[in-house]
Parts: sequence; C-alpha cells; structure tokens
Amino acid sequence: MEREIGDGQEEHQIPLLTPYKMGNFLLSHRIVLAPLTRQRSFNNVPQPHAILYYSQRTTKVGLLIAEATGVSDTAQGYPHTPGIWTKEQVEAWKPIVDAVHAKGGIFFCQIWHVGRVSNQGFDGVEIHGAHGYLVDQFLKFSAKRAGSNLFYKQAIDSSNSS
Repeated sequence: MEREIGDGQEEHQIPLLTPYKMGNFLLSHRIVLAPLTRQRSFNNVPQPHAILYYSQRTTKVGLLIAEATGVSDTAQGYPHTPGIWTKEQVEAWKPIVDAVHAKGGIFFCQIWHVGRVSNQGFDGVEIHGAHGYLVDQFLKFSAKRAGSNLFYKQAIDSSNSS
C-alpha cells in the first residue's frame, strides 16, 4: 500500500499494522497474541500474575487470545492450566479480562471443548481444533464424507448464539 507524501517520496504502510474488521470488531492492527499453553495456574485457577502478563501484551483495540482454558475437570489435557468450570475460576478471570479491557484490548478465550466464556466478560472464543482434541477428531474422521462441514457450522452457530 502506497500513498504520496510530497517531494516525490512515498510512504509505505506495513499491512500487518493496518486496521482490520473482524465481525463486530475493528482491530487497530492485524497482529494477534496467539493462545499459549502456559501451565501457570494453581488448581486450574488463573493466578494474579496473569493480570500483568496479559495487560503488558495489550494494545489499544488489539486482539489477544487467552491461553488454552478447560471447561470441566474431566476435559483437562495438561496440568496447571486455567479453567472456567467453577465459580472460583470465573471470578479469577474477571480481573484479568478487566485489565485487558482497561487498556483498550479485545480479549478472546481459547476453550478446549465448550464453555461459559460470556460470564467472565471475554469478547469471543477461539475453539481449539488441533493436536487430536475433540474438533480435530471430527475433522480427521469426517473430512472425506459429504456434509462433513456440518459439525463446524453447528459449533460456530452454537458459539454465536451463546
């Protein structure tokens, strides 16, 4: 992308740093903090240090995706990962989400199955679909069948209606 700025000089914009409309969100740039499996929670409760971790990485109207977050005690793939299935976990996420919002960021929660992310104030979800998790299993076994995209359409529609 180029525009003239005078005296024969041209200014080059870096596409990653240009705004991007994503659904209801107008991001200030296209760089996203991808979800990480940090494994720094105690008893699956997000810890106060996560407030600093996420707020340091927040930019005004930039998108962050929280680390892999379990939705039930039986859905855990790794130890020390945060969850959202108990009231204590929900309450622990709230100041983290608030810190991101206070700096103008947009915060999604990566869930491993399904969950109650709207209760914590997250702005959206990224459904984990790699590495043999539930969604990945549907893809591997249904990719060659007619109508195999139905599962994904239903998952997206269900997420949108929550």
